[in-house]
Amino acid sequence: MRSVHHIEGIMDADYYKFMIMRRVPETINKYGMAHNYLFQQDNDPKHTSHTLRGFFRLNNVNVMRWPSQSPDLNPIENVWAYLNQRCKNRNLNRDNECWEYFAREWIKVPTSYLEDLVNSMPRRCQAVIDAKGYSIDY
Repeated sequence: MRSVHHIEGIMDADYYKFMIMRRVPETINKYGMAHNYLFQQDNDPKHTSHTLRGFFRLNNVNVMRWPSQSPDLNPIENVWAYLNQRCKNRNLNRDNECWEYFAREWIKVPTSYLEDLVNSMPRRCQAVIDAKGYSIDY
């Protein structure tokens, strides 16, 4: 089952580290992924802190190398666009209404759509290589 976590305000490095230290081992154990996963995040400074890199190393978390300035590669951007489109024409007046609707819609995102995004990663990476690091159409 998919879960989504609502973060109020702006996430800082300490909160990101707390979430990673709590959620990554829990998720790995829950889905039995032991050594068969690759953790993906971009190069946001809170994602690349020295402390977090140490946590990943100590816990044998395989982190995908991520090129600088590459929003084209992150499939979560496609998921946000999909969900925003679903929420766009709703008359949601309060933040908690938006969040509740968003959380319900997240659960409804077809698994096949998410699998297609994951499976598109080799093509996305190759497109960035072919474009010599410049923007691509994803």
